[in-house]
Amino acid sequence: SAYEQVVRPDRAVYLPGYFRRWLRSIGPDLGWMYVSFRQAAYLAGARSGSKSSRFSGKQLASMCGISERTYWNRVNNPSTWQKLCGLVQIVEGRDEWVKGSTPRRLPRRYTIAMTLPLTPVDTSSLRKWIAVHIEEHGGAEGVLRAAIIAPLEDLIPLDAQPKEDDQALSVRALLRALFKDELADGLLDSLASALQAHIMPQNDLIVISLFFIEHVLPHLDAGPGWMLTMLRDMCYVNHENGETRTRVTVKGGYAEIAGWLGMSRPMTIWEWLHGKEKGFFKRPIFRV
Repeated sequence: SAYEQVVRPDRAVYLPGYFRRWLRSIGPDLGWMYVSFRQAAYLAGARSGSKSSRFSGKQLASMCGISERTYWNRVNNPSTWQKLCGLVQIVEGRDEWVKGSTPRRLPRRYTIAMTLPLTPVDTSSLRKWIAVHIEEHGGAEGVLRAAIIAPLEDLIPLDAQPKEDDQALSVRALLRALFKDELADGLLDSLASALQAHIMPQNDLIVISLFFIEHVLPHLDAGPGWMLTMLRDMCYVNHENGETRTRVTVKGGYAEIAGWLGMSRPMTIWEWLHGKEKGFFKRPIFRV
C-alpha cells in the first residue's frame, strides 16, 4: 500500500519491554536519547552486549527529535550521565583529533548497552530478595532457581524506593558479584540467563517505527511522544485474521500515565491533551 511504501513499518527500533522501567527512572527526554544511541549502535553492527563506537551529535540528535544544539546542551550536563549510567557512557582518554594540515576533531566515542541492565532500584531489590530468601532455599543454586519462577512483583517491585548508592548492573554481573566463588561458571551463567529471560522476556518488545522518530516525534516533543508510544504498545493487531484493538483504557488515569514517564505531576498529561492558549489547543498534532 501507499502507506507501507512511505512509512516502511518494518524499519523500526526494537526495545526490550523492560525499558518501560528505565523510562520511569530517566524520564522522556533521556528516554529518546537512549533510543537514538541504541539505533546508532545497531546500525554500527551491535545486536547484544555492548557496543563502543564514534557517533556524531548531528546523527544522534536526528534520531531523538531534537536540534543538535539541544543535544549538546544535554551532553554537557553532568546529570545526563548520572541518569544514563549503565545505559550509555562516554569513552574518554583516546586520540580525539585527526592530525594533518587542518586538524579535525573526531566524533565522540560512546559505549551503549544493547542488553539492558537492571535499573539501579531493581538491582537493589533483586539483591535484597536473594539475601532474604537464600537460607530458605538452601544456598546459592536453590535461591536462584526460586528466583527464576518467583513473581516479578516480589523480585523487583515497582514501588521500591531508590537509594543514592544504587547502581545499575546486568543480571549476570550481579549474580557473579554475589556467587562467583560458590557456583561453577557454567552453572552460574545458565542460571543468570534463565533469570534474565524471566525478568526480560525476549518476546516482550516495544516497537517504534523510524518514520515516527524522524517525522512525527519532532512535532510532539519527548513527553507526548512517549505517551503515544506506550499507548500504541498496549494496542494489538492480528495480521492473520485482521483483528485490531485500538481503544485503550488506563484505569489509573492521568496519574498512571505520568507514572509511566517518571513524572510526578498528572496535570501535565491533561494539559497535553486539553491545554489551550488564546483559544487554540497548544498541542493540536498530539490530539490528532
